[in-house]
Amino acid sequence: MRAASQGNTTNTAPGASTTTPAEVENASPENKGLHIGTHIALLVPMSGASQKTGVELIQAAQLALFDAGTAAASGIALQPFDTKNTDEGTVKAMKQARAAGADIILGRFSRASARLLHDDIKNSPVPVIALSNDASLAPEGMLVLGSTPSEQIETVVDYAFNNNIRALSLLVADNDSGRNAASVVKEYILNNTLKINGTESYRNVKAGLMEGLARILAQPAAAPGDSSGKSEALLMPDAGSALLTLLNRMKQQPEIGRRFQLLGSSAWDDESFSHEKALLGAWFATTPPELRKQFEDRFQATYNYRPLKSASLAYDAVSLTVSLAKGGGISREALADAHGFNGINGLFRFNVDGLAEHSLVVMEITEYGFAAIQTGADSF
Repeated sequence: MRAASQGNTTNTAPGASTTTPAEVENASPENKGLHIGTHIALLVPMSGASQKTGVELIQAAQLALFDAGTAAASGIALQPFDTKNTDEGTVKAMKQARAAGADIILGRFSRASARLLHDDIKNSPVPVIALSNDASLAPEGMLVLGSTPSEQIETVVDYAFNNNIRALSLLVADNDSGRNAASVVKEYILNNTLKINGTESYRNVKAGLMEGLARILAQPAAAPGDSSGKSEALLMPDAGSALLTLLNRMKQQPEIGRRFQLLGSSAWDDESFSHEKALLGAWFATTPPELRKQFEDRFQATYNYRPLKSASLAYDAVSLTVSLAKGGGISREALADAHGFNGINGLFRFNVDGLAEHSLVVMEITEYGFAAIQTGADSF
């Protein structure tokens, strides 16, 4: 196994890594003379405000090479390039990666940097994988590896519909994410007898969310379904301060939980919400947690801290590259394999629109924590 820091190739296993942010920042910007079979370029912020995130992604990528084993990773070099956490820095890093002869380019990209790189990506046969779940990056020619909120919402809404929910209210942020959520639900009901009772959007969490919730509660309750369970759901994909605000109101008005089946997204996949009594019985869709938790445990044992969820994308992207390098080689065609690939985030495949489709699970919040109530498909 070989892993390259910017401008250097090393043979240090992640288990013995002593990489620090300062060491990454001071790595040489020159990228010459790498004698390798497969060259993975990793475009991440190694300086600037997001330097810590960049180091974390590099370490996750190194761990993927180490876990692949010496035989599988032989002849594969991982070379980070500093985006400096700016759009201009990302464009420069892309040029450096091209000049270094990268066979595949992985990285973090903003929407602005993706637009700047559109022609570069479209005119090159070298695949570019975004370590993100931002669907807006795909039209710029990138493959988006993360699970998008849209597929999570479609999965949990479909599960709800197949479990007696016949009416749905939406409480979403007044932004692109919220509008996308509403669009997914509207498209879903075209082919299903699911009724939308109301869609409320908020800009201000404290005031706007409460006002929208009040309007939803003012709507007549849905008629009972064919079973004794709830027949009406409330979808709110956001977590953070929005979910905390909803939780506080539900504690004051427990009738909200009695009336609505709560639905969320993978943003709810946070241990801090796993024992909230007000959320008991809530459902959300996410990537399978078992392998991801094993990765997080191994990462912590190796680097002495818990990784962000985005680190799992770097791990899966490098593992995928190793698998393709061992097979028929790295190409856009190979990445479009309809049977997909297995990663620590479960089964996934890239569709023609550039977005990754995942085999998601539906989780329920129980008194014992998160529990899977619907597993994903074993194959596409």
